[in-house]
Amino acid sequence: RVPADCWELELRLMAKLQVNFQLHSPDEAAARSAFEQANPDKVRDRKTQIGNLNPPDLFADQHVDEDDSESDNPDEDAIEDDELEESEA
Repeated sequence: RVPADCWELELRLMAKLQVNFQLHSPDEAAARSAFEQANPDKVRDRKTQIGNLNPPDLFADQHVDEDDSESDNPDEDAIEDDELEESEA
């Protein structure tokens, strides 16, 4: 009963979060294996659900402002630092 409840909880969380999710416990590997062997239809459904997940873009709201970005060229960064020091003096 507990493995089935855990399986269903994982599925609900996956649907809500849109990422693959698994609970872990000391006996999880053995319990999951036994549950999967007894329920191949549920395993197949879960694989389908995993294939249909649409994970959120965690960095969608972040952007790099060109003025704030560091140059890939260290010489340009040094020049910018020198200009900053001169303007502060």
